Amino acid sequence: MKKGLITGSFDPPTRGHLHLIRMAADLFDQLTVCVFINHEKTPMFSPALRCRMLRAMMEEAGLTERVMVDRDDGYVADYAKEHEIDYLIRGIRKEAELSYELEMAVFNRKRTPGLETVFFLALPEEKELSSTVVRERLHQGDWPEDMLMPSTLSILRSLSADI
Repeated sequence: MKKGLITGSFDPPTRGHLHLIRMAADLFDQLTVCVFINHEKTPMFSPALRCRMLRAMMEEAGLTERVMVDRDDGYVADYAKEHEIDYLIRGIRKEAELSYELEMAVFNRKRTPGLETVFFLALPEEKELSSTVVRERLHQGDWPEDMLMPSTLSILRSLSADI
């Protein structure tokens, strides 16, 4: 059984994240999407809320039976080892990201031998799509419907007084 793991902050999850998840779900028998807590970042949304948005997105996309959502605050390689996951899936939007991701792939393989990293290239129209841009637009009072799934927008609108 081929198990894959997609990690990120997903603050919030975007259409670009969903594209990556769909591609990976087609290739792996079991796929986990895991919200990792990066203590160097100040997130806009709590880990629990980010998981809720991801689960709603998986339901909207019809992926709930093929994709599990989880969260963790340790090392990605340790999580993969603990859950017997063989492949990390990373999305690449820009050339500059590739250098960093290659370094991380080497680090993760050293920490958990046998753990491989698979790279997917973003679609050209997704190269500028990021959670950072979404958060900036939300702070400006804009609802980025072009970047978020309806389920995510619905959750965010229900919280709009808190954003």
